[in-house]
Amino acid sequence: MSFRSNMNDGNVLPFPSSGTLVAPAQTGLLPVLIVLHQETSTPGRVGNALRALGHPLDIRRPRFGDALPETLDRHAGAVIFGGPMSANDPDDFVRREIDWIEIPLRENRPFLGICVGMQLLYASSDEDPTHRGLGVFDRGIHLLSSDVKRPQMQWNVLVRRGPSGLLKGLPDPTWAYFVHSFAADNDDNAIAVCDYGGPV
Repeated sequence: MSFRSNMNDGNVLPFPSSGTLVAPAQTGLLPVLIVLHQETSTPGRVGNALRALGHPLDIRRPRFGDALPETLDRHAGAVIFGGPMSANDPDDFVRREIDWIEIPLRENRPFLGICVGMQLLYASSDEDPTHRGLGVFDRGIHLLSSDVKRPQMQWNVLVRRGPSGLLKGLPDPTWAYFVHSFAADNDDNAIAVCDYGGPV
């Protein structure tokens, strides 16, 4: 049985030292498509931030049968979150998501890939070299160096590589919590990295 959510999903998490953020009613802004991969997952703080900006959320779980839209003309953008799978898993829903990512790219809509959502954009991954990703970035996802403990599970400082709207308003330095064993190849597209046996 699928846990389905409507476009005004009420899962809101509190920010530390502040009240709960809820988008004002009837803002007139288009919803942001949120793609989740577990029945009980929520969009968490990303969802809080989008609601605070006035965007309703259209939450879909393709893994449990929710269809993805054929166009984003009724959405402000899309966020694909991570889950228990890799971008190279042969599951039909993963392959459909890889194909679907071409829609926001073709329609020039904002797209944020988190964890597996980001992996889908790359050409390949060490997790399963026999499967290819979308190849938006003609690079790969690689296992962290054997010189460091895997997985990386710790707070680490983000080293900014230049100005970015994504990091605007965050303190510098910004600390982030990392849980991963794989990382994307480093290139000029990265807006920030951390040092974990080299830039990650």
